[in-house]
Amino acid sequence: MAPADWFRPWRAGLTPDDALMVEACLRAAADGPFFPDWEFSALFGFERTEIRKLVANWRTEADEYRLWCAVSSSMNNLSGYPHRKDDALERMIPGGRAALEASYERLEQASGQSDNARRLLTIRLERFAEMDHAGLESEGRLVHDIATSAERPGVPVPVLIRDHLWQRWLPDGITGVVVDGSPGPTERSGLLSLVHQACRDEEASPPVKQRLESVRSFESFRVDRRHETPVWILIHLTVRILAVTLDDPSTMFVGAQFVDWPPMERVEAASVWRVVGAAEAMAPLDSARTVRLGAPEQHDLGYWKPATLGDLAFNHWD
Repeated sequence: MAPADWFRPWRAGLTPDDALMVEACLRAAADGPFFPDWEFSALFGFERTEIRKLVANWRTEADEYRLWCAVSSSMNNLSGYPHRKDDALERMIPGGRAALEASYERLEQASGQSDNARRLLTIRLERFAEMDHAGLESEGRLVHDIATSAERPGVPVPVLIRDHLWQRWLPDGITGVVVDGSPGPTERSGLLSLVHQACRDEEASPPVKQRLESVRSFESFRVDRRHETPVWILIHLTVRILAVTLDDPSTMFVGAQFVDWPPMERVEAASVWRVVGAAEAMAPLDSARTVRLGAPEQHDLGYWKPATLGDLAFNHWD
C-alpha cells in the first residue's frame, strides 16, 4: 500500500503501554463483539481476517503504512462507533476508553495523521472564511461541525466563522455540560494571564478567585477598580466565553446585571475567547439558538427556564 505523503514511521518509537494498546485494539476489532460482519470491511477498509493476521504479525509487518491504517481504523472505530459494548471494551482494552483515546492521540501525532488533519481543517476553514453570511448559512451544519472539529487539535477558527456560529447556534456545553473540546485548566490559566494583564493596565486590583458554595458553570474572579464599584469576571468552564457583572456571584445569581468593561476587549482581541456583552447577556433568550443543543442541555433548559443568555450560560444549576 503506497503511503500518504503526510505519513511518518511510528512503530519504532512506541512506548510499552502504547504497544500493548495497539495489539489489544487489533485483537478487539478482529475478535470482539463490536462490529457486525456485514459492515466490517466498510468500516475498516480491511476484511476481518486481515486484521486478525495483524494481531500476531503487527510487530514485523513490512508495510508500516498499511499497519497504521489498520491500527487507526481499529482505535477510531472502537472509540467512536456506536457499538454499545462498553463493558466488553473495558475488559478487552487495558485502561478502557480513556487510555485508548489518549494512546490514539499520541500515535496520531507520531504517524503524522494529526498534522494532516490540522492541515485539512485549516483549508476547509479558509474556504469558509471567504464566504459571506449567506454563503455560510447555505452550508448549514457543516460549518459548525468543521469548526468544532478544529477546536480539539487547536486549529484557529477565523473570527468571521466564530461570529457566524455564535449568532446562529449557541455551542454545545453552554449550560455547563462538559463536551469534547471544552477548555481545560491550562487554557483557562492562559486566559487568566491575559485578564491579569488587562487589570494591571487599568490600574485595577488583580483578579481574585472566589469560593462558590454551589455548583456553577463558571469560575468567578473579583476585581476592585479605582474610584468605582468592584466587578466580577465570570469565566465559563466548558465554552470559551466570559462576561463581567456588578453582582456578587456568591448569591444565587439569577437576573444578574452584566456590564461592558473595556479592558476585556483587549482580552478578547488577544485570545479565542468571546466576551459576552451586557446587551447580549441581558436580552431575552432566543430559543432558535438553542435548538441544536443535546438532550442533557435541553432537559436543563426545560427545567430551569432561563430568561436570558446570561442566566443560561452563567448558572448555578445542579
